[in-house]
Amino acid sequence: MKVNIPYGKKFLDFEYQPGQFDILSTQETKPLENINAKIIDSLYSPIILNPLDSFVSRKDKIGIILSDATRYTAADKIIPVLLEELIKADVKPKNIAFIISAGMHRQPTETEINTIIGQPAASQFPVYIHNAYDESMFYYLGTTSQDTPLYINKKVFDFDKLFIISSIGYHYFAGFSGGRKSLIPGLASINTIMANHKLVINRKTGEKNPGARIANLKDNPVHLDLMEGISKINIPIFCVNAILFEKKLIDIICGDLDFSFRAACKKYESIASVPIQHKYDIVIASSGGYPKDINVIQAHKSLEHASYFCKKGGVIIFIAHCPDGWGNKDFADWLKFKDLDTFRRYLLENYKVNGQTAYSWRLKAEQFTIIMISSLPLNYQKRLKVLLVRNLERAYAAALSRLSPSFQGAIIPFAWELIPEGGGQVFTSSQVTANVL
Repeated sequence: MKVNIPYGKKFLDFEYQPGQFDILSTQETKPLENINAKIIDSLYSPIILNPLDSFVSRKDKIGIILSDATRYTAADKIIPVLLEELIKADVKPKNIAFIISAGMHRQPTETEINTIIGQPAASQFPVYIHNAYDESMFYYLGTTSQDTPLYINKKVFDFDKLFIISSIGYHYFAGFSGGRKSLIPGLASINTIMANHKLVINRKTGEKNPGARIANLKDNPVHLDLMEGISKINIPIFCVNAILFEKKLIDIICGDLDFSFRAACKKYESIASVPIQHKYDIVIASSGGYPKDINVIQAHKSLEHASYFCKKGGVIIFIAHCPDGWGNKDFADWLKFKDLDTFRRYLLENYKVNGQTAYSWRLKAEQFTIIMISSLPLNYQKRLKVLLVRNLERAYAAALSRLSPSFQGAIIPFAWELIPEGGGQVFTSSQVTANVL
């Protein structure tokens, strides 16, 4: 049997014997056949809000907030239709601009901006790039009830109405990505980002807050803090939530930032969770290719998902190109700790966002044997505590030496978009969505 597994901008072939592996994937979906028609329909039938032509007025200054190159949102497909409808509603083109919500990520390149927005729009309208580290960029809006200081990009307040184009996905401590995260952390200062993300940790015990988990919004302290912070911005927001699988647009849900986002998350989870009868001895998982494996920090999210399917002490072959290396220069520094207890205590006292991600990576490296196929320099493996290899054949050979002949395996070609039902718990089910080959 053969399966194609994404790696960067290409695919790797993997051959295996029938019965050795389950291929785990999302529920069967069909890409939108008429994308433009669906976009228009969604813009004029938003949840809670008025239709687009009533939401905006001819004098409005419109800011369109977009994710950076680390997240594909189908903005290049949505933007031409959105612009056309805004202009039909008498919004003046000179009053429209784009903002790239880069959060604490690096600044996007000109090529990436053209890819995100698409041409000719990228050349026809102003494009503003957020920088979380530039203190001159922010207005201070006070604090949330969780003591998160709210420093928001000044440019946001130049606009009368905001449109957010984002894609829905899982987030390992904010519950889901997309929607509100385009504003905070997307357009917030590094101090705001760190304070919000630190809510992952219980301040008294230093342990992870149980509500700060994947696919959970109800009692998630990170999510609730984000929503409270955004409520202080006080500018009407029209949210365009794209639902994509395997980089194909499946649905678009528009409307109020809170209600449309939650509706989109509910639909996403109904497609992107799979019941499993047991955890596996070995999991071969890919981030899903570019841009989900652009760097270690982004790829970690897929490793998190893969870990939910693997038995403790099992083997994960993790496929992530990582052409941009760590993703942030301080990430590697956080991997210096020899034991997790020391790491955890230091993180509690000296919290940094990338420290949280590094701790999560190290936790999985302690729980599983991780064999990573990547372009990362081989000397990275000591800090990552993985075996770095360059091809699947060597990775699989190394894995077999650690497994019994009767192992049960799973292959997850797009791990960033899949979790077990229940967010990592094992469910007994007579209906398994895996294709047993």
